[in-house]
Amino acid sequence: MPHTPSGPSYEICPSCGFQFGVSDDDQGYEYEQWREMWLSLDRAISGDAHAATTLRGVEHDALRRVAAALGEPLTVTKQAATRVVQSLIDGTASPTEVQTWASLMRRGYAAESTPGPIRPIDVEFEEPWEDEISTVISRLDELGDLVDGSLTSTESRRLLALLGAAD
Repeated sequence: MPHTPSGPSYEICPSCGFQFGVSDDDQGYEYEQWREMWLSLDRAISGDAHAATTLRGVEHDALRRVAAALGEPLTVTKQAATRVVQSLIDGTASPTEVQTWASLMRRGYAAESTPGPIRPIDVEFEEPWEDEISTVISRLDELGDLVDGSLTSTESRRLLALLGAAD
């Protein structure tokens, strides 16, 4: 029960980690908003570049609690990295969305986060593809930079090949 006549229950949702009386009353999140963060992080880890953009501006502590509710470890798979590169090639994700995704996966926090100390989440890369995934994410994180800020179709296909995929 989220709230009782005497106040908040302080119960924690076993799925998404929302704590009634804390996440809402103390941190200012509504349950639906929190659940959307939880779902967005899950989709982002699975290779949905658009989902990562919805996490910009999320407080670091909130992102860490949402990540903890997903379970440890959060792992980017070869399939997730392939999905992001393919979405860039197909045009279903913009370079900005892909860069935001790569930054979140590489650094463990979303760009444009709230002020205060940075408390990144732990994101691992699937073994035995760790080096390849790291290379791809590092390159995607450069999108939009003044130098090396765009990908040619040849380079995008090379990234797919590095992940053992063909477009």
